[in-house]
Amino acid sequence: MTDSKLVIGLVPAMWSLGLYLPQLLTANLAESMPYKKPFVMVIGFFLERLPYLLIGLAILFFAVESPTIALIAVLVGIGMAASGAGLG
Repeated sequence: MTDSKLVIGLVPAMWSLGLYLPQLLTANLAESMPYKKPFVMVIGFFLERLPYLLIGLAILFFAVESPTIALIAVLVGIGMAASGAGLG
């Protein structure tokens, strides 16, 4: 989709930021919850697993006609998946 070194280098940075930043912001909230499993299950599905399906659909439908939209969808999906992994 692209050969930009900036975009390719942005992927691991987005993953690290998405993995560690949400933990800092939501640790107090999660610690005060009496039952943590429902929170982890919902976040794990909607923010960690579902973006991979959306990435696949974006590549399937937009990669040939509009690679810019597909690239943006992939980057947003990776950011969402990393944030979900950080929260879950």
